[in-house]
Parts: sequence; structure tokens; C-alpha cells
Amino acid sequence: MNPQSGQEGGSAFVYPITVGPDAIDELDHVNNAVYLTWVQQAITAYWVAHAPAEEVVKIAWIALRHDIRYRSEAFLGDQLEAKVLLRGFRGSRSQFEIQFSRGSVSVAEVDTTLCCIDRETRQLHRITHELARHFAIVA
Repeated sequence: MNPQSGQEGGSAFVYPITVGPDAIDELDHVNNAVYLTWVQQAITAYWVAHAPAEEVVKIAWIALRHDIRYRSEAFLGDQLEAKVLLRGFRGSRSQFEIQFSRGSVSVAEVDTTLCCIDRETRQLHRITHELARHFAIVA
């Protein structure tokens, strides 16, 4: 998988997904829980692609909340895109929107709130404007 950066109303990041057999449930479509795994993978790839290397090794992200809206089923072999958009930050929290699509078809939308922590101390890590500049969201 080769994630790509792009621009659309702020900083957007596209993470490609090929639906494999391990994502399929007994109803022959992608299991709901798999979307959360893809959210984590897409946001991690976004973080690694945008953040300075020293911040990647210093900072980790913990999920606080996910709100998923399923729009259409996805099936074995489908080529999906997860478009990651960072909507904002405050203190140690950040809000992301992830849009899953198959071509022009919306498959699912996820609003996610993550908390930034220091990997070593496990303490909250404030998202500074300096760090946020790498994500093109500084007001």
C-alpha cells in the first residue's frame, strides 16, 4: 500500500485498502469491527507521513471515541480508499474524519477523537502549533 497526500479543504491523506479474506464475515461483506482497524492503520500512516521523525518516535495516539456511519457494503477484493482529514485539535486531543469509498460510492464515514500521549511517560502530550503546522491546520 502506498498512501498518498492530497489537498481538499485542508490537509487530506488517502490510504488505499484492498479488502482481503480476513476482513469478511459470515454475511460475506466487511465486518464492522474491521473498519476500526483500518481507521487506526490510515491515521498511523497519515501521522508517519506528515510528522517529523523525532515526533513519530516520541508520540503515540490513543482512541477516545469513534462514530461510524455505514453507507454501503464492501466485499472481498474491493479496492477502497480511506481519506483521512484532520478536522482540528485542542490540548492533547485531535479530531479526524475518515471517509471510506469505492470509486464514487461512499462506504462508511468515521469521526474519530484521539488523544496524544508521550510514549515514554504515557502522559498527555499537548499538540503545539509547531507540531500542527505539519498538518496544515494552524489557524
